[in-house]
Amino acid sequence: MRKADAGAVLLLCATMMAWTASQAEAPRALSVDTAGQSLVTALTDVARRSGRELVMAEAAQASGAAPRLKGRYTPEQALQLLLAGSGLAYRRTADGAYIIYPAPPLAPSEPDNPVSLPELLVTARSQNSDIPRTQDDIQPYKVWTSRDLATAHVDTLDDFFRERLSSNAQPRAAIQDPVSQNGSSRSEIDMRGMGSSQTLVLVDGRRLPSLPSIDNAFLQSDISGVPLSAIDRIEVLTATSGGVYGAGAVAGAVNIVLKRDYRGADLAVTYGDTSRFDAATKRVDGRIGFTPDGGRTDVMVAFSDFRGADLRVGDRDYPAKARARRYANDRKAFLADSPGLSAADVAKIDLQFAPGLITPWANLVTRESSSSALLSVRHRFGPSVEAYLDGLALRSEGRSYTPAGRYIGVPVSALANGYSTLDQAVEQRSRTATTRTTAGLIIDLPAAWKLNADYTAGEAEVRGSANYHDQPGSFGSYVQSNSFRVISARLAGSVADLPGGPLTLSLLAEDRREHVPAATVKDYNLFFWDGMPYGVTQTLRSYYAEARAPLIPRDDGPRLLSGLELQLAVRHEAMRAVLPANRDDLLFANDDPVDDHQTAPVYTLGLRVFPMPDVMLRASLATGVVPPAIAQLARATMRYSASEGTGGVAWNYQFGVHSSDPKRRGALIGSEQPLLATFGGSPTAERARSVSVGLVATPRAAPGLRFSIDYTRIVKTREPVIISGGGAQYFLDHEALYPERVIRAPLTDADRARGYTAGVVTSLDTSAFSIGETISEAVDFQFDYRIATRKAGDLRFSSSVTWQPLLRRHVEPYNETLNAVGDDLEPLAWRGTASAEWSRGPWLLGLAADFYDHYRVARLGEAKFRADQWIRFQGSDRIASQIYFDLVGAYRVDRPPMALARSMEVRFGVRNVLDRDAPVVANEYGMGYSPFADPRGRRFDLTLLSRF
Repeated sequence: MRKADAGAVLLLCATMMAWTASQAEAPRALSVDTAGQSLVTALTDVARRSGRELVMAEAAQASGAAPRLKGRYTPEQALQLLLAGSGLAYRRTADGAYIIYPAPPLAPSEPDNPVSLPELLVTARSQNSDIPRTQDDIQPYKVWTSRDLATAHVDTLDDFFRERLSSNAQPRAAIQDPVSQNGSSRSEIDMRGMGSSQTLVLVDGRRLPSLPSIDNAFLQSDISGVPLSAIDRIEVLTATSGGVYGAGAVAGAVNIVLKRDYRGADLAVTYGDTSRFDAATKRVDGRIGFTPDGGRTDVMVAFSDFRGADLRVGDRDYPAKARARRYANDRKAFLADSPGLSAADVAKIDLQFAPGLITPWANLVTRESSSSALLSVRHRFGPSVEAYLDGLALRSEGRSYTPAGRYIGVPVSALANGYSTLDQAVEQRSRTATTRTTAGLIIDLPAAWKLNADYTAGEAEVRGSANYHDQPGSFGSYVQSNSFRVISARLAGSVADLPGGPLTLSLLAEDRREHVPAATVKDYNLFFWDGMPYGVTQTLRSYYAEARAPLIPRDDGPRLLSGLELQLAVRHEAMRAVLPANRDDLLFANDDPVDDHQTAPVYTLGLRVFPMPDVMLRASLATGVVPPAIAQLARATMRYSASEGTGGVAWNYQFGVHSSDPKRRGALIGSEQPLLATFGGSPTAERARSVSVGLVATPRAAPGLRFSIDYTRIVKTREPVIISGGGAQYFLDHEALYPERVIRAPLTDADRARGYTAGVVTSLDTSAFSIGETISEAVDFQFDYRIATRKAGDLRFSSSVTWQPLLRRHVEPYNETLNAVGDDLEPLAWRGTASAEWSRGPWLLGLAADFYDHYRVARLGEAKFRADQWIRFQGSDRIASQIYFDLVGAYRVDRPPMALARSMEVRFGVRNVLDRDAPVVANEYGMGYSPFADPRGRRFDLTLLSRF
């Protein structure tokens, strides 16, 4: 931790405390009418209208009709009346969330007294192994509920994060890049633009198997197959938190909590299409839950199947518009791509800009599909022991047809001659399949402690294939898998009573192993899959403790320190990676087997305080770690002699074939005598630290209003940097800067006679340096306002906005660092979403807007001549800002108790309701449109949901 960071936190907190003053908190009355509502619906509505979260803990079962309430009540009054006689009680956590739990024999005299949340909420309602996090936690979280997901009307979870998570800087979805993504449809979340490997993705508080990849890396888990209908809530942390979540949680963490408790059945069918009826989508979601033995055992099975759109170039004119813009803005450069073009060809160029004329069959968007299955079985052995078995299976597939040459940069000769048949296509297919099964026990211990021990096993498999239709017999396919197992034990409970509530402690011991065996390559004759790794194993042992200490009550003590609570989470990460020797391909070569061991202590330290009843201040300091990628661990030392050849394409890539020695009058290295050449990665783990400070306001003058602002600064260091691409010539030309990297024999008299100033090179090391650094600064704004009325219904306004003024990368030791924000493929300076929603009885209607700031055409670090060319082709140095509006609605019909279906609901959505075209992007990459837009344009979808 830097003293400057700590000083900044203390100074900002002191400034905000000095600005606030003591005020009295007034109760907030809500308009409540429970006529015709079930108890669960009434409880949920009270929590929602009060701006609180509701969590059903333990074996709490809220069933039956709600007591009739009509009038104005405080949330606590309404909950007490609704729960009277139900056998349930509630308590309010320090975060403001309401916990519903089975009432003890003697109900507490003050059930609304806020307490900390001690339990690892592993219950019949949820298999979330993490402590539930709320938006008013010490660290800045964004939380979505199942209601938010139901009204989003997106196809996949990846779509949801790209549109609604304003801190997600992933520039384009995999399906928007069918060429370089090889037909993949996998998900990717990139918080703050620091890379997807820096964002940790969890399901129910547990990791999924990482995806294996052909470039020797463990990729972020694929969650594109998780259906939105199966999700109970999503918790997103937008800051480093290695102490809480462990390795990989550098830019943040995403925890997807699935629905587990359910009795009954429901079935939902969704159909969607564009206003042009050329990109249909279909989805089926189902769920059934029952108890075979009167409540001791609960079983739930859920499934989902999705079929995506197959949008082709012939259906939209974006590639044609991009070609036309390039031709109009710089005709000379456009024609220069095709030497020998005839005058007749040039004369008919204008005819080739018609939509779809060149490759109407090519995919503009990869065709995607996904399916999932979820199994949950729970059995209670008396009041203190519960066993569970949870299974999760996800599958996502993609298929694309693309031209054999460059996509947007098709040579003019090809424009003139035309690609007109599917015989010219490259057909690419990709499939990821992820499974995870967890079995465990939950044991209630004395003094309200809980023990949770479980075993998890799973696998992530990736399949890919490519078929060059224009080259019969050119076909290749591969299969890679990652087997995954985790053994863990969690213990949580209350340690002592403090003035503000109980001191709680959560402990974890975990052993995780991932193994990727050698890939299976079939019908190989494509260079694309050359250099497959032979097999790697990565293990991690983690020991974690998190304490929450409410030191001062909310309603007592010094005003400026009211409600003071501290959080401390520490982890010890022991990381190990093992990979065999591999001498077949230099890109992945290592001379000897690698067995790398590293340890890293990480922590999260935070506090919050309520200097005003309406204001909460929070601050946190945290560190994080990223294990070195497998490719970084592979280092090779090779004997090189110019007279014996270069050793293949990989050697050319690393060293070049004409590296000359400036101190020996340009003699080629290796021509006078062989040398030892070392190249490869740096085995150092990357480290990160972050500071976050924020303010949460809930003004009593406006009941239902919540506003928060959080500043986060993340600094990641020890990043591997291969200087100048690892080329030998750079080190020879800058030998004075790297004397330890260029080793020479002594200078002889014969050398001096020839005019040489140094001896012959005997050893050269161009491996990576651990000198890279990335700095991110961002401010997140959240706004929610719920207005409840007696007659006009309820209104909800919400907004989430991220301002990221800085993303600075230092990748060369002597070059100026640049701010990447606003460049192509980098985070936008401003990004946000806002929505307005009205509901009354069975009706719901909402309008949402997604905003994307403008960004520069040229990419960071691109050569000036190329950047200038892109700007000339575009006719501007930036792509304009974008805003898109969506309309949603729903109507629910409650059926009589004896009816087959308890209720039926109709939901509809209109995406891009104004049918705004995406900005045309005329550079050489991409598909001719801004990736922040959906090329399908206006879309409709309709869902019919029946609950039985």
